[in-house]
Amino acid sequence: MTVLILAAGLSSAAAAAPEVLRFGLDENGFPPLYFKPSAAERGVFEQIFDEAAKITGDRYVPVFLPNKRKIKAFEDKEIDIEPGVSPEWRKAQAAVSLYSAYFSETEEVLLYHKNDKRDFAKLSDMKGRTLGGIAGFVYPEFAKEIQAGQIKRDDSKDREMMIQKLIKQRVDAIILPRVVAEYWIKTEDKDRALRLGPSVSKRAIAFRFHASKKAGLKRFDKALKQLIDKGKIREIFASFQ
Repeated sequence: MTVLILAAGLSSAAAAAPEVLRFGLDENGFPPLYFKPSAAERGVFEQIFDEAAKITGDRYVPVFLPNKRKIKAFEDKEIDIEPGVSPEWRKAQAAVSLYSAYFSETEEVLLYHKNDKRDFAKLSDMKGRTLGGIAGFVYPEFAKEIQAGQIKRDDSKDREMMIQKLIKQRVDAIILPRVVAEYWIKTEDKDRALRLGPSVSKRAIAFRFHASKKAGLKRFDKALKQLIDKGKIREIFASFQ
């Protein structure tokens, strides 16, 4: 009987032990969702993990790597979590992916140069033009047109390079989440060089966990729902507006 009680106690202690979970971020940053590793600021995703850690007891550790490498790193279990993802973007990895509750919505928008007087009122106006994107990102709304050659896609390694191409008018438009676009305009667009165009899409986003981290997801999901109910997620996003 004593042996059984001791064994049960050890099992319970092991189950309660904190787990280290690695989340992948693009090394070039995507403010305000996350910043470069050299930056002092902690972005939206990092702050959410900070709050979740207080509830779960787990440690969430950022791993910065090239965006194109991030998907392969997830498959190889070099990272355990990819934050801010729509399941539609990762259909090819459905077998190794589990998702948290949706915690926010991302609205993708087009941005144009202020000197471009052409009509960009609707998405079909992009036909025959060049769309700037980020390597490794998927843009389902334009996939057919890009494949058919009706829209030319021009990829950059990161957000900053893509924006600079638009400022120099080497592309006709770029696509970014509204929260990222508005943050850049607020903090960096001193010359008011860019203007917001139409909304491209709206999608609910979640945290993608590797299928091998089911227990970690269960703890995180419980914490995330608490943060949502208390308005903490909304508060974190609002702090960057």
